[in-house]
Amino acid sequence: MFKSAFVKMKPLQTGAIIAFCAALSLSFTFDFDKLSAIDFSSRCLYKGFDPSDEGKITGWQFYVTPDNFMRFKKLYYKGRQAYFSFNIRRFQDLSFVGDRTKGVVQIKTQSDDIIVQTYNDPKGNVDSMSTILKIPVRNVSAEQIDSLKRALTFLKAH
Repeated sequence: MFKSAFVKMKPLQTGAIIAFCAALSLSFTFDFDKLSAIDFSSRCLYKGFDPSDEGKITGWQFYVTPDNFMRFKKLYYKGRQAYFSFNIRRFQDLSFVGDRTKGVVQIKTQSDDIIVQTYNDPKGNVDSMSTILKIPVRNVSAEQIDSLKRALTFLKAH
C-alpha cells in the first residue's frame, strides 16, 4: 500500500517546500509570457487562415519560433509550395481589411525583411523579399486581431 510522503513531514518542512515552489514559479514568469505570446500568435493565424482565397491548397503551416521567427508555408496540389518567413524583431505594424466573416491581415516589416520562396512552381521558383505579408482570414474578431498585434509587439521587444 502506498502512503503519502507529506504525512510524515512537519508543517515547517511543508511550508518551506511551498515557498520554494512559489519562488521557482515566479522565476519563470517571463518565459511563460513569451511562450504564451508565441502560442497565441501561431494558433490565431492557423485557425483564422482562409484557404478558399488561395486556390487549390492542400495544407498550410503557421508557427512562431522561440527565436522570434514567423514562418508560413502553403502547400498546393502537385507539390507546389510557397514559403514566407521573417524575424519578428523587424515587425512594424499589423492591419486588417475586411469584416468579422472575411478579411486580410497585413503584416508589415521595417523594410524588405520577409523572405518569399516558391518551390515546384510551373512558372518557375521564386526567391525574393517583401515588406508586406498578406494573409486571408475568416471568422476573426477585432479583439483577436488586436490581441495578435499586441502579441507580435510583445515578441518584438523580447
